[in-house]
Amino acid sequence: MKRISCVIVIYVAFTVTVKGAEVGFSIIDDKYDNILLSTLGVNVSHVEELRFRVKGCHDAHLNLLASTSQESAPYYRIHLGAYHNIRSTVCTVNDSLHEVDAFDAIVMDCGAFQEFQITWFGGKIQVGRLNPFNDIILSFEDPCPFQVVNIEISTMFGATVDWVVTVPSPKVPSIHAVVAATFTKKATCPTFSLIDILTVQNIARCAQKCITRPGCAAFRYSNDVCQLVSAVAISYNAATYFNIN
Repeated sequence: MKRISCVIVIYVAFTVTVKGAEVGFSIIDDKYDNILLSTLGVNVSHVEELRFRVKGCHDAHLNLLASTSQESAPYYRIHLGAYHNIRSTVCTVNDSLHEVDAFDAIVMDCGAFQEFQITWFGGKIQVGRLNPFNDIILSFEDPCPFQVVNIEISTMFGATVDWVVTVPSPKVPSIHAVVAATFTKKATCPTFSLIDILTVQNIARCAQKCITRPGCAAFRYSNDVCQLVSAVAISYNAATYFNIN
């Protein structure tokens, strides 16, 4: 798949503080590269939401990534406080960048933290302000959803943005929590990546192999053959895969 990246040259001079379930850091434009939350001990590969607070005059960016690489398509790009804090957007990035929703209002504050929540259940992206509670400002349902495995934080245009991210409690996969689902191939969507093909004795062992394999989000079991796949998007025409909940 062709890699498409937004041009962001930033410096992230950050100090990490971990207090209970929060991680704090500062992003400073034109000084350093973008920061992956995984490098700060925040794992989002087994969750579907993130809460955070930001303090800054404009331009708080989050890229919801389908891979561990920075800005490797496909990904979702959330831009809070763009255009000098008058517009916020959500974009998809595949072969190119597409703005899919926008909110025209001031959302950031130079002197006070503003609290937000992002959810991505089943490819439905929602960005909400938590004060007032549950005020959804951006929303998009992706017809080609993928598993979010990391989040990249950045800024631009001379901004300094302070962040406090709540460390999410990961879901604990279980071999007893599998759901059958049929995925139909779409020519316009990215496809599953086949991770491995194994020989196992039953579906429970196949599920366990997926749970313990990094990047595995779904599996297919038939006649002692266990296929492990990633969840980049829906594919494999008329094949039934079992998602780990």
